[in-house]
Amino acid sequence: MGMNIDRRKFVIGAGVAAASLSFGCAPSNAGSSSSNEPEQDMEAPEGPLYGNPGTFESRAAGRNGDVNVSVTVAEDGIQDITVESKETVTIGKFAINERIDHILKTQSIATDTVSGATFSTFAFYKALNAALEEAQPIETEYLNRKAPYEPVEYVTEADLVIVGAGGAGLTAARKAVDAGASVIVLDKNGVWGGNTNCMAVGPNAAGSKTQEELGSTFTVDDFYAFQTEDPLAQPDLVEALVSTSGEMIDWYHDVVGMEFELDDHNPSVVKMKSYFPDLVDRDAPSSGVLAVDTVSKQLLDNENAHLYKNITASELVQDDSGRVVGVVATDANGVQNTFTGKAVILATGGFGFNHEMIDAANPALATAGTDEVAPTSGDGIIMAQTLGAGTVDMGELENSGYMVCMMKASMYLGEADCGWNPDLHRGIPRGIFLNLDSVRFTDETNFTRETILGQPEGRVFHIFPATEDTIRDSVERAIELSIVKRASTAADLATGLGLDPDAFTAVLDEWNAGARDGVDNQYGRTDEGVVALENDICGYEFQNTIHYCMGGLTIDPEAHVLDESGAPIAGLYAAGETTGGVHGGNRRDGSGISDSLTYGYIAGRNAAAEVLA
Repeated sequence: MGMNIDRRKFVIGAGVAAASLSFGCAPSNAGSSSSNEPEQDMEAPEGPLYGNPGTFESRAAGRNGDVNVSVTVAEDGIQDITVESKETVTIGKFAINERIDHILKTQSIATDTVSGATFSTFAFYKALNAALEEAQPIETEYLNRKAPYEPVEYVTEADLVIVGAGGAGLTAARKAVDAGASVIVLDKNGVWGGNTNCMAVGPNAAGSKTQEELGSTFTVDDFYAFQTEDPLAQPDLVEALVSTSGEMIDWYHDVVGMEFELDDHNPSVVKMKSYFPDLVDRDAPSSGVLAVDTVSKQLLDNENAHLYKNITASELVQDDSGRVVGVVATDANGVQNTFTGKAVILATGGFGFNHEMIDAANPALATAGTDEVAPTSGDGIIMAQTLGAGTVDMGELENSGYMVCMMKASMYLGEADCGWNPDLHRGIPRGIFLNLDSVRFTDETNFTRETILGQPEGRVFHIFPATEDTIRDSVERAIELSIVKRASTAADLATGLGLDPDAFTAVLDEWNAGARDGVDNQYGRTDEGVVALENDICGYEFQNTIHYCMGGLTIDPEAHVLDESGAPIAGLYAAGETTGGVHGGNRRDGSGISDSLTYGYIAGRNAAAEVLA
């Protein structure tokens, strides 16, 4: 393009929790304008790799049930791997199939879980390695090496570069291609969709003919009033959201080809419809999964769209005039490329895994965990701030203070599991809560978010009895995944949880002295959750969790990113959870995915119009 590039360097994801272990295979529609060689692989040994060839089977607990693996092994390596599971078609099964391809090509069995599908791929590797033990691995150093992935031939120039392939980024890409623009989409995850895959409800929307034909009476005025109840929500951004949401829904219906239905419980929500026969645990996947699956497949089949996974953008590129025209990104092999265009759209999500950003934005939540699946670390916000971008409402973090069955590894157990009584308001936990010092600090039936956050490191443990009522399917899977620990003695459970055995045992002895008679000697509980904790007991760690970041980059209703003075940064757009101002301090159910899809639609439409003008 004949430009002088101003590369302003900074660190992406400083202080981010170790959430992403993703190293994926080459994307299916790689282009041909840039190629780099990966790091050198270890030379294969001359002798046999396995001492007991044959076909072996094993299983491990995945997110939705058992992952059953069958592997056929010859002396010179693995010949075939088949998997049966209930994992989600477009997430878990997709990621497992990529792992299989890589293993068969490289014979590397080093555990590479895929960000966005961590539970599924971890279960796959656990089962695979258990099965391979029977094959008697010989050259273990070679087999457990971290083999590089096939070098990718990237298309590095297009009309638009989009960072992030969740609901916002994919919608922006699809709308831009629809308008005639070429796009490059970069995502650091190993599966498409990011946290949009977790959005169970459909988007809030109003004014579409699709909803009208379904019998909806929810109006644009209703949506505006609903969305502006929070005083921090910016009226101009809300106006753009609600007035465009219907257009977005009709476009998804008429152009993308999605089917919709009204939500029985929420008149503002229009759910996406589709059915996958092998999704056995649900009648239909979530609206988020449907949108991601449909749009990503269409883009992968489009010659004007170039999608790349497992590649992390770290730097925005400007031309001589200061216009943003690209990004620098590094792939799973450590190969760095510069991707250029005429504008950039940031759709990298929030910053739930970036504890430094959380601490700076809202110190009271510095110890909170997150239930996000994608390793959101504020990449787009950090890159844009380097160019002087403004931010708004950064401290407004949706804190799921009562998600007490939230596992530290982003896994939920229902209130009917893990010792909670589903018939009582908010549930009554069986057993007790302890902090890192093995101190029981609250009446478990009346705790608050602040109570949890005030404990050392914000970390708390729920100790409950292993009974027929508490050990449900999801708890059994969590035990297999070592998220829930189970033991026959207090000392063994304490060791499994990383707590002091003597202090832990003393607390349980004190509790049991009264609990055997249904009495809580410390806080006076007399509910049915007061039960003895002896012989067969379980425990797991939970935290308050950051569920959604309402704050982010400052944008205008056209999705331009604004600098600190309120002026647009030339060539830079943003959409979805990367931005702030749409929700104020309260994200309504259905409005998160509405924000992502609608502002993705706005950003893709406006950026394409600008670069094609």
